[in-house]
Amino acid sequence: MILYPSGNGVLIEDGFKVAIDTSKRFRGAVHIVTHAHWDHLGAARSGPVYSNVETAEILKVRGLEGIPVDGITREDFEVRFLDAGHIVGSSQVLLLNGKDVLITGDFKLEPDAVVRGAEIENVDVLVIDTTFGVPHFKFPSRKVLYRQLEVFIKDRLSDGRSVVLFGYSVGKSQELTAFLNTMGIIPYVLPETHRVNVLFGLKDVVLRRVPSEPSVLILPPKFKRVLDAFRIQTGIEHVGIFVSGWNPEMPISSHADWYQTVRFIEEVSPEVVVTYGENAERSAVFLRAEGFNAIPLRSGLFL
Repeated sequence: MILYPSGNGVLIEDGFKVAIDTSKRFRGAVHIVTHAHWDHLGAARSGPVYSNVETAEILKVRGLEGIPVDGITREDFEVRFLDAGHIVGSSQVLLLNGKDVLITGDFKLEPDAVVRGAEIENVDVLVIDTTFGVPHFKFPSRKVLYRQLEVFIKDRLSDGRSVVLFGYSVGKSQELTAFLNTMGIIPYVLPETHRVNVLFGLKDVVLRRVPSEPSVLILPPKFKRVLDAFRIQTGIEHVGIFVSGWNPEMPISSHADWYQTVRFIEEVSPEVVVTYGENAERSAVFLRAEGFNAIPLRSGLFL
């Protein structure tokens, strides 16, 4: 079996080709996507891809063709999908071919307001995303972060200010919508966010104009520069916060931190750990120090 990195994904060859979240298409490969974030959809931009049912529905919203399947069975391999806990519809890919290989895609163990945590499956080889998989990343629990976010929102609304939560239209926006709904708040969102929210029964209002009363809006990060324009238009101060693991002020992350990463590997108990994505090289070094047989994914890795 040979593994090749491709963008935020991996190509696996073993007499067959399975391309997972690859940045481009490969001749003769079965193309799979784990979730509907744009940086994992390179192959999907130029042809149909296999995914679980939820992700296929989101791909349609994004103008792409997803082939909804529960799994894939071919003569020389089998694919199953497991929950990844990353965003709505996210999955891990379990490849069965004599040697069991689990490719996590982006994942996290902790459940949130809209998804369960990643499923555990014992395998021979674990190919694991390491976006935050180094020791200085340790996120507070969702319980703590949700409480902080609730206080942040209530304090500003009570002062007559609007709150703008910045999060990606697919993924973080669904978690934020679900969380706000538990607070009894129906947020304003953009049309694409609304179309995905509808798939999961979440309550929102499509933003046609800036609300003239203190409100909560969920917008993509690229809108961060428009807050002054909102204030001028409405006379209401708009306070924004980026909700992401990259923001230490509100690190509600859709990825596993270092401690979740280690716990996940311990529970999966693989013979080999292959790290890929951001921080792959550094993560492999730290994981080897923890006693794992960890290798960063480089082109043409033989297993």
